[in-house]
Amino acid sequence: MQTSPCDIHLRGLRLEAPEAYSYVYYATFIAGERDFLKVRKNDVVLGAGAFIGGYTVKVARKAKEVVAVEPFPWAFKVLKRNMETNGLRNMVLVNKALYSVDGLNVRIKDGGITSSMGFSERVTIDSLGKF
Repeated sequence: MQTSPCDIHLRGLRLEAPEAYSYVYYATFIAGERDFLKVRKNDVVLGAGAFIGGYTVKVARKAKEVVAVEPFPWAFKVLKRNMETNGLRNMVLVNKALYSVDGLNVRIKDGGITSSMGFSERVTIDSLGKF
């Protein structure tokens, strides 16, 4: 799913978001619903289901390293652009899904702010043990 992008700005960061999802990024990027998670400068953060980077782009300013895992190819491309636009060199991007076993090739469905296995785009899965 891709729609026209909109730009969201916060304290020197810029986030490109699909217009259809802009309401979601008000909560995660602007209102800071996850700001209670205290990230320190030596922390390594795993963003499982990073989508376009609403949380991972923001937290990369604080953490030593951020591993952002996003299975949807279109969202991964936006995530990469958001990382590059903000000059974040401490992010590692992984275009795969996570599960309890390695190497499965499954279909997942983009359900907007939720996803499910079974339909739509094919992705390869890695287990958390790889990280």
